[in-house]
Amino acid sequence: MDETERDTLSVYFNPPLWAQRIAWVLDRIRKYSVRTILDLGCGEGQLLRCLAQPAPYLCDATLPLDVDVSSRDVYPSLMAGIDICTKSLERARAATEPQEMDDSAPRYATVSPRWNPLTIELWHGELEVASDQFLNRFECIVSTEVVEHLPREVLDRFFPLVLGYYRPQFLLLTTPNYNFNELFTKPGEPSPTGYPDPTGDTDRVFRHHDHKREWTLPEWRQWCEKAALQYGYNIEIGCIGVPEAKDPYGRSTSILGKATHTAVFERGDHRQRIIPPSSNDARIPELVACHIHPVHCRAGKPLSAQEIRDRVKLSLSQSPSNELPVEQMWKEDIDIACGGSRKALIDALIQRPSDGSEPEWQITEAGADIGKWLVLWKNWTPEMFKEAQNLWNGLGDVDREEIGEVIDHAWDECSQEWWLGIQQPTEGDGWSHHHWDITTEVDSNWENEEWPKSLNEDAVEEVTV
Repeated sequence: MDETERDTLSVYFNPPLWAQRIAWVLDRIRKYSVRTILDLGCGEGQLLRCLAQPAPYLCDATLPLDVDVSSRDVYPSLMAGIDICTKSLERARAATEPQEMDDSAPRYATVSPRWNPLTIELWHGELEVASDQFLNRFECIVSTEVVEHLPREVLDRFFPLVLGYYRPQFLLLTTPNYNFNELFTKPGEPSPTGYPDPTGDTDRVFRHHDHKREWTLPEWRQWCEKAALQYGYNIEIGCIGVPEAKDPYGRSTSILGKATHTAVFERGDHRQRIIPPSSNDARIPELVACHIHPVHCRAGKPLSAQEIRDRVKLSLSQSPSNELPVEQMWKEDIDIACGGSRKALIDALIQRPSDGSEPEWQITEAGADIGKWLVLWKNWTPEMFKEAQNLWNGLGDVDREEIGEVIDHAWDECSQEWWLGIQQPTEGDGWSHHHWDITTEVDSNWENEEWPKSLNEDAVEEVTV
């Protein structure tokens, strides 16, 4: 071990810090029910890819929003990303292109049905160049781990362009917390692997070679609040990213702050747009990809109420109980029978028989999240489940093997991704809703989730975002 490794401390985040940032964005998009999103500095498209996962239900504005924000689904209809790096955009193109959907294939051998249409655009261009293509199209603009990379002349144009000209309903920002860097070295010792401020404005040492600045909490608050006041926005400052283990020298994030600053800007009035001055050498952003994600052939086209009830009976007859939550039976092709509509399912089950007899179904509501409602089939008997078991047990080895191969094939495809949403992190942001797992293809350089011991390595954490 060389001297540099001895003087540099390893700081671990679980889930990884980049994933916690995406989770934070997801929580805000759920909270505000945002459907159109622009990602400034989208990089390789991790955020867009996450948001592009199909919701399990058809979006229905007539249904009440769940008071539990973490239980809300996300229904983006239009998303766009812009970046200056062509290589990153090529990866973003691949990460966000539609997955092939075979409506006739077995459920375990195909992707989840998409019930809501989605368009994703990718633009190549500079963030500081105004484009009419981004006017009046996006409720929310997101920019994570970007502003710290901007040269002074570009940073000075950031708020005038985004808040003064585009004027979205919401702006979500994240950036590294400079004070947190202290945890990467022993007390009182300078970082042997950091990067001196390239602008020469300060004597600070930054986390990444391309950072032009890193803000302390007071500096971040002052910078954001000034812009919010100037352009008529309300502001909420926060932070995310607590190390998995305590600092060996007793230093606390309650004093230094967490690893990442956050800011939510919400438009407070309808001021007139301010047209930013244009540069003579400015290049208008260019559209390099446009993905149209098609919906399932039965989206919004439910079967008859009787056919839906028959499907539910089939599902419950294979269950050891006469009662199941909607979200559990939904995956057994009930969603396809209902055309993705939860309302179609509930309407079919509460419909009274035409002969005036008592309905076969009892529904127990559990808040606004219909997925948690319990459906009870009064005519279910244990013999139905036994018959289903006997049918499975009576299958020959060849038949079971064929069924098993279909299921194994599906899980083999899933194993190429991290399904981090199953875990509950310490902070709890964005992870409690299983429909919106945060995924990324496994990168062999990042199997270990610790912060790199050497901040001079190319694979520093910010680069992965």
